[in-house]
Amino acid sequence: MNKKIVLVLVITLLAAFAFVACDQSAEYLAMESKLPDRVYAVENAYEISYETVVKFGKDVNYPLMTKMENLSKSRVINGALSTRGVKIGSDTDGNPGMVFDSYEVLFQTPDLLSIKFYAADKMNAQDESVNFLFAAGKDGKLFMNVANIFGKSETNTNMDALFSVFNSYRELQGMEEITLNEFYFAVVAFKGDDAKTMDIIISYLKTEQNEVIIPFAEVIDYLLPEDVEFFAFAN
Repeated sequence: MNKKIVLVLVITLLAAFAFVACDQSAEYLAMESKLPDRVYAVENAYEISYETVVKFGKDVNYPLMTKMENLSKSRVINGALSTRGVKIGSDTDGNPGMVFDSYEVLFQTPDLLSIKFYAADKMNAQDESVNFLFAAGKDGKLFMNVANIFGKSETNTNMDALFSVFNSYRELQGMEEITLNEFYFAVVAFKGDDAKTMDIIISYLKTEQNEVIIPFAEVIDYLLPEDVEFFAFAN
């Protein structure tokens, strides 16, 4: 083949590749410009379905998030849900079994999701929860206990006031006493008909499962400063 023809073909191919690359770059930039809308999308169309796995010869169901706009957030939530859904432990006789035998969706809005897992009767295990603040940054915020949203005494000067409110409701509701250090790791969940009137449920394991229910409006001012804005929907 004539060298001039070969050279022309090479130049033509390189020009074509450059054109395609520029065209793809423009396409990627257009896609990237749309990304923040998805990252901070209002998740008002998600659904809570369930996954089934076989454990110890029985079907085990656990919740699963579907139809979310932000796949990164979806992976975070579903990872937490599946971890609890298939958690294996030992019962009081030392036999292996599923730690949680049931779960309940307590609160579900585009702002906040709260799902609680209940420990099986013979399991020496604490109930657990999965809570998620959708708007708390591009990755959202997953939290399970008091320390996750209220902090501790060294990070929150309101902790003594919060603990005092908790103890008032604990005594009224006849629940067992715990120390401040135990309080930090008590499980939190949310329940109610709407965000303005929802309750915060604080549960912990002593000689039995304990559950203290407090109107969230009474303790919302004691949140960690960085969490206050993410709970603005509850004010």
